[in-house]
Amino acid sequence: MVLSADAAVADLAFAGGNLSGTGVLTVTNIMDWTGGTVSGKLLVPATATLRIDNGGAKYLNACAVTNWGTVTWAGTNSLLIQNGARWVNETSGLFDILGDAKYDYNGGDAGSFLNRGILRKSGGTGTTTFDQTPFTNTGLLELRQGTLRLSGNYAPSTGAVTRILLAGPDSPGNFGRLSIGGTAQLDGLLEVRLANGYVPPGGMEYGILDAAAITATFQDYASDLTESSHFINPVYSATQIRLVTVGPSATLLGCRVGTQDGLFHFAIQGIAGQAYRVDASTNLIHWSVLATNVIPGSTLWEFADPDTSQSPKRFYRAIFLQSQ
Repeated sequence: MVLSADAAVADLAFAGGNLSGTGVLTVTNIMDWTGGTVSGKLLVPATATLRIDNGGAKYLNACAVTNWGTVTWAGTNSLLIQNGARWVNETSGLFDILGDAKYDYNGGDAGSFLNRGILRKSGGTGTTTFDQTPFTNTGLLELRQGTLRLSGNYAPSTGAVTRILLAGPDSPGNFGRLSIGGTAQLDGLLEVRLANGYVPPGGMEYGILDAAAITATFQDYASDLTESSHFINPVYSATQIRLVTVGPSATLLGCRVGTQDGLFHFAIQGIAGQAYRVDASTNLIHWSVLATNVIPGSTLWEFADPDTSQSPKRFYRAIFLQSQ
């Protein structure tokens, strides 16, 4: 099929051949793609659905696919990406990965995948890989089960959301994971939600992200509450993020006097997204409130005592306040 001008079709069963040309093909209802090559411009509007399923080989070749509607990607057949093929999942678009197939580089210039809407992995307990395809997320990346692997770097925007669903103990079918072959320059919101009525007990751990290197933390954090005695908290290392269920007690770290401002500095490590208060005392009997704050996504509140010069010697404590 060669399009020399824009065209629209309600339903399309695409099982082979080549969709090419300079015109834009708009599918207004349902397109079933089981084989063939997309070499032109394909548009899925908000009211339409593109279903990618098993069948023959499927190629994205020097094309531009724009989704405002719903894409479901099932089966085990990879999508073979060639010659700079571009995919944009727009703000109202849902790209739902139902299995463990591969978004596979197949030659020529690297393609790209831009998610402005919802990219969800809701099926498959194995790995779906975006291979040698620059991946940009300014929307919602939702991982329900299995692993989504990006072979390159991952740098979500400030407004992006990375959401993990927990539906049970440590098992590929109970929560999603993100694996990054390059550097994770993290930003935006990390959101943890509980599914299917699951409430994790204290002392649980979930490895949700690994990378060659993590050079920044998520700016914000939100999670469903378990109970007042413990919370789900991210724990960062140089190459991993784990979720752990822990109590709300805070730890004071890194006490020092700042060389530039002369103030006494320390970090309060606590539950991300929860409120804490810093108190000070000279005798451990009478305490005064210095500040309150919500712990950021990094789990560290960097604090500087503004009254250092008036009280050069005193004690500090951090008090957990309430669930946000």
